[in-house]
Amino acid sequence: MKRKLRKSLVTAVGPAWAPILKYSLPTFQEYAEAQNYDVIVEQIARDSADWHSERSRSARWSKPQIIKKILKNSDIVVWFDADIIICRYDEDISSHLLNGAFQAITMEHVPSENRVNPNMGVWVIRRCQEAFEFLNAIEEAGLQPGPWTDQGTILKILGWERGDKNYFGARPGLGNKYLLDTSWLPIGWNQPFIDRPDIGEVWSNRPIEKFPHAVHFMGMRNINERTRTMVKFYKSLSSKPVLNKKITPTNKHLTKPINMVPLG
Repeated sequence: MKRKLRKSLVTAVGPAWAPILKYSLPTFQEYAEAQNYDVIVEQIARDSADWHSERSRSARWSKPQIIKKILKNSDIVVWFDADIIICRYDEDISSHLLNGAFQAITMEHVPSENRVNPNMGVWVIRRCQEAFEFLNAIEEAGLQPGPWTDQGTILKILGWERGDKNYFGARPGLGNKYLLDTSWLPIGWNQPFIDRPDIGEVWSNRPIEKFPHAVHFMGMRNINERTRTMVKFYKSLSSKPVLNKKITPTNKHLTKPINMVPLG
Protein backbone atom coordinates (compact mmCIF):
# COMPACT_ATOMS: atom_id res chain seq x y z
CA MET A 1 0.00 0.00 0.00
CA LYS A 2 1.36 3.39 -1.04
CA ARG A 3 2.30 5.61 1.90
CA LYS A 4 0.28 8.79 2.24
CA LEU A 5 2.40 11.87 1.67
CA ARG A 6 2.89 14.22 4.57
CA LYS A 7 2.28 17.73 3.24
CA SER A 8 2.87 20.89 5.27
CA LEU A 9 1.60 24.40 4.57
CA VAL A 10 3.96 26.82 6.29
CA THR A 11 4.03 30.53 7.03
CA ALA A 12 5.77 32.72 9.61
CA VAL A 13 5.28 36.08 11.31
CA GLY A 14 6.78 38.20 14.04
CA PRO A 15 4.94 40.49 16.47
CA ALA A 16 4.52 43.37 14.00
CA TRP A 17 3.01 41.23 11.25
CA ALA A 18 0.96 38.89 13.44
CA PRO A 19 -2.34 40.85 12.99
CA ILE A 20 -2.58 40.00 9.28
CA LEU A 21 -2.88 36.30 10.15
CA LYS A 22 -6.46 37.03 11.18
CA TYR A 23 -7.26 37.30 7.47
CA SER A 24 -4.76 34.99 5.79
CA LEU A 25 -4.64 32.07 8.22
CA PRO A 26 -8.34 31.08 7.94
CA THR A 27 -7.88 30.66 4.18
CA PHE A 28 -4.70 28.64 4.75
CA GLN A 29 -6.57 26.38 7.15
CA GLU A 30 -9.53 25.84 4.82
CA TYR A 31 -7.22 25.12 1.90
CA ALA A 32 -5.19 22.72 4.02
CA GLU A 33 -8.34 20.85 5.04
CA ALA A 34 -9.48 20.57 1.43
CA GLN A 35 -6.10 19.32 0.17
CA ASN A 36 -4.83 17.36 3.20
CA TYR A 37 -2.05 19.61 4.45
CA ASP A 38 -0.85 20.25 7.99
CA VAL A 39 -0.69 23.97 8.81
CA ILE A 40 2.43 25.22 10.57
CA VAL A 41 2.84 28.83 11.72
CA GLU A 42 6.36 29.67 12.80
CA GLN A 43 6.92 32.53 15.23
CA ILE A 44 9.74 34.97 14.43
CA ALA A 45 11.10 36.70 17.53
CA ARG A 46 11.70 40.11 15.94
CA ASP A 47 10.33 41.81 12.85
CA SER A 48 9.21 45.30 11.83
CA ALA A 49 6.13 46.95 10.37
CA ASP A 50 8.45 48.67 7.88
CA TRP A 51 9.10 46.18 5.06
CA HIS A 52 12.35 47.92 4.09
CA SER A 53 13.93 48.03 7.56
CA GLU A 54 16.93 45.89 8.49
CA ARG A 55 14.88 44.13 11.15
CA SER A 56 12.28 43.21 8.54
CA ARG A 57 14.99 41.97 6.17
CA SER A 58 16.40 39.82 8.93
CA ALA A 59 12.96 38.33 9.63
CA ARG A 60 12.42 37.50 5.95
CA TRP A 61 15.85 35.89 5.74
CA SER A 62 14.62 33.19 8.14
CA LYS A 63 12.33 31.73 5.42
CA PRO A 64 14.82 29.23 3.91
CA GLN A 65 15.89 28.02 7.37
CA ILE A 66 12.27 27.51 8.43
CA ILE A 67 11.50 25.58 5.26
CA LYS A 68 14.56 23.38 5.73
CA LYS A 69 13.54 22.57 9.29
CA ILE A 70 9.97 21.61 8.33
CA LEU A 71 11.10 19.69 5.23
CA LYS A 72 13.04 17.23 7.38
CA ASN A 73 9.71 15.81 8.61
CA SER A 74 7.53 16.44 5.53
CA ASP A 75 7.39 15.06 2.00
CA ILE A 76 6.13 18.35 0.57
CA VAL A 77 6.40 21.83 2.06
CA VAL A 78 4.35 24.70 0.65
CA TRP A 79 5.33 28.15 1.86
CA PHE A 80 2.88 31.06 1.72
CA ASP A 81 3.92 34.55 2.78
CA ALA A 82 1.64 35.71 5.58
CA ASP A 83 0.22 38.53 3.42
CA ILE A 84 -1.41 36.13 0.98
CA ILE A 85 -5.09 35.17 0.88
CA ILE A 86 -6.01 31.89 -0.77
CA CYS A 87 -9.17 32.30 -2.84
CA ARG A 88 -9.72 28.82 -4.27
CA TYR A 89 -9.27 25.38 -2.78
CA ASP A 90 -10.02 23.18 -5.81
CA GLU A 91 -6.44 22.30 -6.79
CA ASP A 92 -3.48 20.80 -4.96
CA ILE A 93 -0.63 23.20 -5.65
CA SER A 94 1.88 20.35 -5.40
CA SER A 95 0.40 18.87 -8.61
CA HIS A 96 2.54 21.45 -10.43
CA LEU A 97 5.75 19.77 -9.21
CA LEU A 98 6.86 17.97 -12.36
CA ASN A 99 8.67 14.64 -12.22
CA GLY A 100 12.33 15.33 -11.52
CA ALA A 101 11.68 18.81 -10.14
CA PHE A 102 12.51 19.57 -6.51
CA GLN A 103 10.64 22.88 -6.33
CA ALA A 104 7.90 24.94 -7.97
CA ILE A 105 7.69 28.75 -7.89
CA THR A 106 6.02 31.56 -9.83
CA MET A 107 7.55 33.93 -12.34
CA GLU A 108 6.99 37.64 -11.70
CA HIS A 109 6.74 39.80 -14.82
CA VAL A 110 7.10 43.57 -14.45
CA PRO A 111 7.04 45.20 -17.91
CA SER A 112 7.66 48.73 -16.59
CA GLU A 113 11.01 47.55 -15.16
CA ASN A 114 11.88 45.16 -18.00
CA ARG A 115 12.05 42.52 -15.30
CA VAL A 116 11.17 38.84 -15.06
CA ASN A 117 12.22 36.92 -11.99
CA PRO A 118 11.15 34.16 -9.60
CA ASN A 119 8.94 35.41 -6.77
CA MET A 120 9.31 33.36 -3.61
CA GLY A 121 6.10 34.44 -1.87
CA VAL A 122 4.70 31.02 -2.75
CA TRP A 123 7.20 28.18 -2.77
CA VAL A 124 6.56 24.45 -3.18
CA ILE A 125 9.48 22.18 -2.34
CA ARG A 126 9.86 18.41 -2.30
CA ARG A 127 12.01 16.56 0.23
CA CYS A 128 15.02 15.22 -1.64
CA GLN A 129 18.80 15.63 -1.62
CA GLU A 130 18.72 18.41 -4.22
CA ALA A 131 16.23 20.44 -2.16
CA PHE A 132 18.52 20.40 0.88
CA GLU A 133 21.53 21.24 -1.30
CA PHE A 134 19.65 24.23 -2.68
CA LEU A 135 18.58 25.47 0.75
CA ASN A 136 22.12 25.05 2.06
CA ALA A 137 23.48 26.99 -0.93
CA ILE A 138 21.15 29.90 -0.10
CA GLU A 139 22.44 29.99 3.47
CA GLU A 140 26.08 29.75 2.38
CA ALA A 141 25.71 32.55 -0.21
CA GLY A 142 24.17 34.89 2.35
CA LEU A 143 22.32 38.13 1.76
CA GLN A 144 23.05 39.80 -1.57
CA PRO A 145 23.21 43.55 -2.31
CA GLY A 146 19.84 45.14 -3.03
CA PRO A 147 16.42 45.49 -1.38
CA TRP A 148 15.44 41.80 -1.59
CA THR A 149 16.43 39.16 0.94
CA ASP A 150 16.00 35.42 0.27
CA GLN A 151 14.66 36.21 -3.20
CA GLY A 152 17.81 38.14 -4.14
CA THR A 153 20.01 35.26 -3.02
CA ILE A 154 17.87 32.70 -4.83
CA LEU A 155 18.35 34.61 -8.11
CA LYS A 156 22.09 34.11 -7.64
CA ILE A 157 21.76 30.42 -6.80
CA LEU A 158 19.56 29.83 -9.88
CA GLY A 159 22.08 31.53 -12.18
CA TRP A 160 19.70 34.42 -12.90
CA GLU A 161 20.83 37.80 -14.24
CA ARG A 162 19.81 40.23 -11.50
CA GLY A 163 19.85 43.45 -13.56
CA ASP A 164 20.75 46.72 -11.80
CA LYS A 165 20.94 47.39 -8.06
CA ASN A 166 17.13 47.46 -7.82
CA TYR A 167 16.67 44.41 -10.09
CA PHE A 168 15.48 46.46 -13.09
CA GLY A 169 16.26 44.31 -16.11
CA ALA A 170 16.39 41.03 -14.17
CA ARG A 171 16.16 38.14 -16.62
CA PRO A 172 17.14 34.49 -17.08
CA GLY A 173 20.88 33.94 -17.17
CA LEU A 174 22.94 30.88 -18.03
CA GLY A 175 21.13 28.89 -15.36
CA ASN A 176 22.29 25.64 -13.79
CA LYS A 177 20.98 22.29 -12.54
CA TYR A 178 18.78 24.00 -9.94
CA LEU A 179 17.02 26.04 -12.60
CA LEU A 180 16.57 22.99 -14.82
CA ASP A 181 15.00 21.12 -11.89
CA THR A 182 12.52 23.92 -11.09
CA SER A 183 8.83 23.77 -12.06
CA TRP A 184 6.82 26.92 -12.65
CA LEU A 185 3.49 27.63 -11.00
CA PRO A 186 0.67 29.39 -12.87
CA ILE A 187 0.65 33.13 -12.11
CA GLY A 188 -2.70 32.73 -10.34
CA TRP A 189 -0.94 30.97 -7.46
CA ASN A 190 0.93 34.15 -6.51
CA GLN A 191 -0.97 37.03 -8.05
CA PRO A 192 -0.21 40.58 -6.89
CA PHE A 193 -3.16 42.61 -5.66
CA ILE A 194 -3.34 45.70 -7.88
CA ASP A 195 -6.85 47.05 -7.30
CA ARG A 196 -5.60 49.86 -5.05
CA PRO A 197 -5.55 53.68 -5.01
CA ASP A 198 -1.76 54.01 -4.88
CA ILE A 199 -1.32 52.02 -8.08
CA GLY A 200 1.66 53.13 -10.13
CA GLU A 201 3.43 52.32 -13.34
CA VAL A 202 5.29 49.44 -11.71
CA TRP A 203 1.99 47.53 -11.48
CA SER A 204 0.78 48.29 -15.01
CA ASN A 205 0.30 45.56 -17.61
CA ARG A 206 1.28 42.68 -15.38
CA PRO A 207 -0.15 39.32 -16.45
CA ILE A 208 -3.02 38.27 -14.17
CA GLU A 209 -5.56 35.47 -13.82
CA LYS A 210 -9.29 36.21 -13.73
CA PHE A 211 -9.85 33.55 -11.08
CA PRO A 212 -6.60 33.39 -9.06
CA HIS A 213 -5.92 30.74 -6.48
CA ALA A 214 -3.94 33.07 -4.22
CA VAL A 215 -3.65 36.86 -4.05
CA HIS A 216 -0.47 38.43 -2.66
CA PHE A 217 -0.70 41.85 -1.00
CA MET A 218 2.86 42.79 -1.85
CA GLY A 219 4.44 46.18 -2.42
CA MET A 220 2.76 48.05 0.45
CA ARG A 221 5.30 49.66 2.76
CA ASN A 222 2.90 50.37 5.62
CA ILE A 223 1.56 47.36 7.54
CA ASN A 224 -1.64 49.24 8.41
CA GLU A 225 -2.41 49.87 4.76
CA ARG A 226 -1.71 46.23 3.96
CA THR A 227 -4.00 45.06 6.75
CA ARG A 228 -6.86 47.36 5.72
CA THR A 229 -6.60 46.15 2.13
CA MET A 230 -6.57 42.51 3.18
CA VAL A 231 -9.60 43.02 5.45
CA LYS A 232 -11.66 44.49 2.62
CA PHE A 233 -10.63 41.75 0.21
CA TYR A 234 -11.23 38.95 2.72
CA LYS A 235 -14.74 40.20 3.50
CA SER A 236 -15.58 40.33 -0.20
CA LEU A 237 -14.60 36.66 -0.53
CA SER A 238 -16.51 35.57 2.56
CA SER A 239 -19.83 36.62 1.06
CA LYS A 240 -19.42 34.70 -2.20
CA PRO A 241 -20.98 31.24 -2.77
CA VAL A 242 -18.90 28.32 -4.00
CA LEU A 243 -18.43 27.67 -7.70
CA ASN A 244 -18.72 23.91 -7.47
CA LYS A 245 -21.13 22.25 -5.03
CA LYS A 246 -18.96 19.12 -5.04
CA ILE A 247 -16.28 21.05 -3.18
CA THR A 248 -16.44 21.69 0.56
CA PRO A 249 -19.24 24.28 1.11
CA THR A 250 -17.01 26.52 3.23
CA ASN A 251 -14.73 27.26 0.26
CA LYS A 252 -14.82 30.90 -0.72
CA HIS A 253 -14.54 30.37 -4.48
CA LEU A 254 -14.92 33.32 -6.77
CA THR A 255 -18.06 33.50 -8.88
CA LYS A 256 -16.82 36.32 -11.10
CA PRO A 257 -13.42 37.77 -11.97
CA ILE A 258 -11.73 39.91 -9.34
CA ASN A 259 -11.64 43.58 -10.27
CA MET A 260 -7.90 43.52 -10.92
CA VAL A 261 -7.59 44.61 -14.55
CA PRO A 262 -4.14 46.14 -15.05
CA LEU A 263 -3.87 49.75 -16.10
CA GLY A 264 -3.32 50.29 -19.82
